[in-house]
Amino acid sequence: MVTVSKMKFAVGVFLSLLLQLACSERSGEPIQLIRPNADHTSFEVVEENLEKLSEIREPVSIIAAIGPYHSGKSFLLNAFIDESKAFKVGASTSPETKGVWLLKTNLVGADNSRVLLLDTEGFFGSDIAEAYDAKLFAIVTLMSSHLMYNSIKIVDQQSVDYLELLARRTQLFQLRNMAAARSNISVELHDILANSNFPPLTWVVKDFAMNVKGTPNDWLFEYIRGRRDKETSGNELDKVFDRGIDCQTMFLPAVDHDRLEDLSKSNLADLTPEYRRDLMKLKDSILNKLNAKMTTRGKINGATMASLLRFLVLSANENRIPQLPSLWISWINQQSESAIQDALSGYRREMGQIMTSTFPPSENEFPRLHKKAVENSLKLYKDLLFGNEKLYSPNLEKIESQLEENFKNIRDANLYHIREVVNSHKNDVLKKVLPELDEINQPMSDDEINNKFNDLRKYMNENFEFNLKPYHNSQAYQNAYQQIQDEIDGRKNALIIRNKKMVDEILNEAYRRYISSYENDMKHVGDSMSSPY
Repeated sequence: MVTVSKMKFAVGVFLSLLLQLACSERSGEPIQLIRPNADHTSFEVVEENLEKLSEIREPVSIIAAIGPYHSGKSFLLNAFIDESKAFKVGASTSPETKGVWLLKTNLVGADNSRVLLLDTEGFFGSDIAEAYDAKLFAIVTLMSSHLMYNSIKIVDQQSVDYLELLARRTQLFQLRNMAAARSNISVELHDILANSNFPPLTWVVKDFAMNVKGTPNDWLFEYIRGRRDKETSGNELDKVFDRGIDCQTMFLPAVDHDRLEDLSKSNLADLTPEYRRDLMKLKDSILNKLNAKMTTRGKINGATMASLLRFLVLSANENRIPQLPSLWISWINQQSESAIQDALSGYRREMGQIMTSTFPPSENEFPRLHKKAVENSLKLYKDLLFGNEKLYSPNLEKIESQLEENFKNIRDANLYHIREVVNSHKNDVLKKVLPELDEINQPMSDDEINNKFNDLRKYMNENFEFNLKPYHNSQAYQNAYQQIQDEIDGRKNALIIRNKKMVDEILNEAYRRYISSYENDMKHVGDSMSSPY
């Protein structure tokens, strides 16, 4: 039998609930819009909840919370509407939120649009691929009017760079969707994809209790712009989120262990004054500038947002988001490229030391030295990749091809060096021997000429052949040797001609003198015979 006291208690509870509902800034319960598929690689639309979103006919603006799992996204959104149990807050180490959840609120933006809150699955979940995070980020970003990125205690370069990477992939996702679905989507959706800039971004640093040099924005932009000033490939997050980036820090919501362990048990009044102050500042900074997305037909309502979400999920599942290797694969690719360059440098260095010697390797010796240098180069390449065949084998053909190209260039340079050495020795031999030819006393007999030139040829050939023995089979040597023979033969022929001319002149002079003497003698004989005495 129901007692009066029990009835009074029930009425009190009922009235209390009505009072809470009247004072609450939420309108209804959170609903899951999309959930991960069985293997957590793509998304499924929750149709009955998408219908509920479609029923919102007034303009809507979405505030979404993104970031690593267990970074306090759900709790922050709850605090945003003075609630503690709207979105489910996890008290264990496992991620609580899966997919994307939506909550309609009684809050309004600067343009009087209805504020919807999106709670999202955290990044870096166990056994979750980066591609899944990228799909989630792209869908939520293109839906949102304002994006909050949550981190705990610090801003770090890795997070800033990762967020820029996700944003760049979302840009390409947006462009691909426009190109692939230009004729298959409504005018409103095309307007959103074509004209929608990235939403403003607020980086929320939770559980912050340190001193910041300057402002929180100065702190964040040290990581965004600071490295860009020093590197040609620095971060450009501010160029992607060109509608503005803000950084706000938030003090610890509680200071005792039990309350921190499960914040879902705390009401807003239980939180630290510093946290409530920071929350109010964050809330005002976002709501005072919050506006619904626009199309040529006006502000987006729930029905258009539902159509956009369905299209984005379909596009993401069709892998229109550019693929990104994992951090491990990125590091391995970077290490592989570095190993290739180190190996090629080792090859060039080893071959370069050989070629800088006074006598370059012969054409017969060069392939052996090349083979040894290649073996050392490939060993270095494999060692730099830990001797793991799975790591080094994909680029073996690439490095072998580059080594072959290096071989051709160094071989050509070596042949040029051989020609230089051979020609230098040829010139030295000729410079030493040719002056001796100019000092030969003429005239002389043909036998003397032949003997003289045979001695010189033997001397030249012996010196030339001895110093250049490794290059006897080279074309450069053959050419130089032939040039020496041609030079000797030319000099010999010229000397023979000069010698013959000198002999002819001597003989002619002797003949002339003989004739002259004979004529004089005959004249005397004639004179004596004609004399009367």
